[in-house]
Amino acid sequence: MALVNEYPTVSAVMDQMQKDHTSEVRGYVQSSGLGAECLRQLVYQFWWSSQETFQASTLMNFEDGHRTEDLTNRRFMATPGIDLRPAAPDGRQWAVSSLSGHLRGHLDGLILGLIEAPKTWHVYEVKCVSDTRLKKLQRLILKDEKAALQEWSPVYYTQAQLYMGLTKLKRHYLVCCSAGGRQMISVRTNFNKEHFEAALDKARSIIEASELPPRISEDPDYFICKWCQFSELCHDQKTAKMNCRTCAHSTAVLDPETNDTKEFGIWRCEFHNKKLGFKDQRKGCPKHLFKPDLISWATPVEMDQKRNRIVYQFDGDEKFTNCEHNNWSEREFTSRDLQYLDPHSLVNDTHYLTAMASFTPGAEIKEIKPADDGVPFDDPLPF
Repeated sequence: MALVNEYPTVSAVMDQMQKDHTSEVRGYVQSSGLGAECLRQLVYQFWWSSQETFQASTLMNFEDGHRTEDLTNRRFMATPGIDLRPAAPDGRQWAVSSLSGHLRGHLDGLILGLIEAPKTWHVYEVKCVSDTRLKKLQRLILKDEKAALQEWSPVYYTQAQLYMGLTKLKRHYLVCCSAGGRQMISVRTNFNKEHFEAALDKARSIIEASELPPRISEDPDYFICKWCQFSELCHDQKTAKMNCRTCAHSTAVLDPETNDTKEFGIWRCEFHNKKLGFKDQRKGCPKHLFKPDLISWATPVEMDQKRNRIVYQFDGDEKFTNCEHNNWSEREFTSRDLQYLDPHSLVNDTHYLTAMASFTPGAEIKEIKPADDGVPFDDPLPF
């Protein structure tokens, strides 16, 4: 027996929030997330392997964080002696970049006039967290303030080190608030050159990756995997989305001469022998072949560079081909179609695909939906 929804109107509002939300496509390795433990997750993200989606509860947390940051900024700016600059001279958010524009980040601000260090400029950040997390940071500050941030959040600590290193500042000031700004505490952190350089090396390894790093766990129920945006790709036999970054012919361009550029990072298509700007990277072209790691449920057994095709094997002796032209009856698929397929659909829909190839040879796969397991057709006959 199904449970009755106690708040149907609220549920409808939350559903609409999810439908209305469009995730911003980030064209770079994000300083704010580089401290994450799973390197494979960061490569998936950099390659645009799938569209990121968020639950309504997460979107509400984002909204709360933005409101709390604005409120906190107003409070600090209204305090005499504090020089808080949440925006750069051009009116935009402070931004940093490195590694030819492939590593980027955006600061909440710069601040001068702290009572703890009145003459020292600090990188300024605001974080909105749960009461439990705030109390934990408070205990760590009492124990050792300068070590508190790293123990409390390796992700925020790495972000702080990158922002200090890329702005050439030596101090970081984090204001930690509970929801709505009802409580505020702060923690100061010193620049750590070794950690900064290690973070740059980690970013470089993501940018230069030609294959996926190992999984952090083979168990899909492992806590990091369970809540990962890319869990279906990594553990559940799904295929990546088609774009230039998921293509076997593309690589990110690192050029020492453009290490500090403010522009977005450039990619290069080896097949067409040309550079790809941000907009071009999102399209993909008919020559697209998936990076083999992005079809995790199959193994490449033959690569034909001249004919631009890769043959894969799965489920024992089953095979299919990723190529330029569809021939569904022979299990030959363009990337535009293959992105919707998985081993289940290839095995169970073979007869359907063969029939479609015969009657509608120009057809394309737009999406595949699971069968409706809802109410059965068991209405009584009307006579």
